[in-house]
Formats: sequence, structure tokens, C-alpha cells
Amino acid sequence: MNEAGIILIGDSITAGFNVHELLKGHRVVNYGVSGDSTQECLERITTARFDSSPGHIYLCIGTNDLVRDRTNTEILTNIRRIVERVRSSVPKAVIRLTSLFPTRDNPPRPNERIRGFNAELERLSVELGEEYFDLHPHFTDEYGDLKKEFTDDGLHLTDAAYRRWAEILLAVMNSSV
Repeated sequence: MNEAGIILIGDSITAGFNVHELLKGHRVVNYGVSGDSTQECLERITTARFDSSPGHIYLCIGTNDLVRDRTNTEILTNIRRIVERVRSSVPKAVIRLTSLFPTRDNPPRPNERIRGFNAELERLSVELGEEYFDLHPHFTDEYGDLKKEFTDDGLHLTDAAYRRWAEILLAVMNSSV
């Protein structure tokens, strides 16, 4: 059992991650909430969520902001506030800002914008002194879209995609021990 603990924070994509099955042997709490944007996520962040003193926190949020016509600056400002709030509650935790996943035939969430946003998110992670967890290239096909076998609706992930996410997450955690 990993005593450090892991918290996942995000939207429906995170909520769909069956952590009990895919991250067995690790103490994991999944705070993914369907429909959340960075604004709702920020409003949900409270110190009570971090009573377990997690060692690792993964934040994957922002795709719903794209649909709500928020600018990258607005989204990144909210992510900065989320990180500041989390950091004040758990100063020793490793916080990883997770790239947005690519989409497939999802016009409100164009991949060109997602790639640009991810580059800005990576810069923000450096500025904040946090880690950047770049899942995006592991999920794209040769055209830069979400791999067909990783989605049924162009946005949400299949079991195969979640297995891949779990493999990458565990590899990163094992390399940082």
C-alpha cells in the first residue's frame, strides 16, 4: 500500500478513471466531477479535501472551459488559484498539472487550441514550480486527434485509454520515488 496517497482532481474525464481497479495497492481519492470547469473546481477546493495529506496531486481540468468560451488566460488564472489553494493546504505534496487530452471530431474543443493551451499550461507549471504531466502525446493518433480506440464519443475515454493513463501515472510515480 502506498501510504503517501494520491488525489486526482478534474472533470468527467477524471471522474471516469476507475482508480480502485487501475491503481490497486495505492491509496487514491478521485475528485473528478462531471461538468466541472476550472471555476467549479476552484469553488470545490477546500482544506477538508486534503485531510489525508496526499503525497501526489494530479490536476486535469479545463476542457469544459473551452466549451464555455473562456480564454486561455482565464483558464490559466483559475488553475493558478487552484494550485495556490491546494499548495496552502498540502505544502509538501507533489502537484502535477496534467495536459488536456486531445479530442476526436469535437468542434467545441479543437485540438489546435488544446495543443496551444497545453504549451501555456506547461509554462505555468514551470512558473509555479510544479510538475507538468504531459499525457497528450500518448493519446494522439498520426493526425493529432484522440486515438479512435481511446474514445467512443470524441471526448471521454475508453477502458483502454484509462489503462494507458494508469500505466503512465504509475511509471512517473515510480521514477520520482
